[in-house]
Amino acid sequence: MPLLVLVASDHQDTAEREALWLEIQRRTAALSPQGELQVAQGSGHFIQEDHPETVVAAIEAVLAATGTDLGDCKQPSNASGEPPEKSK
Repeated sequence: MPLLVLVASDHQDTAEREALWLEIQRRTAALSPQGELQVAQGSGHFIQEDHPETVVAAIEAVLAATGTDLGDCKQPSNASGEPPEKSK
C-alpha cells in the first residue's frame, strides 16, 4: 500500500526534539514497502495551510500509485491559482 508521510520542517522546537520527531516520521513511512517521507520545507504543523499545493500533490501521488485515474479530478485554474467559478 502506498504511504506518503508529510513532515513539517518548523515546529519551533529544539534541534534534538526536531530530530526525534523526524526519526519517528521516518519509522512511520517505513511501515509500508511503498512508504515515502517528504519534508514540507518552511511549513509549520498545519502543512495544509502553509503549503496546500504540497498536500494536493501528495494526495495525487498516492492516488496515482494506486492506479486511480485522476483525469476527472483535475480542474483548470485561473491565473491566481484558484479554481474557476462554477456556472450559475
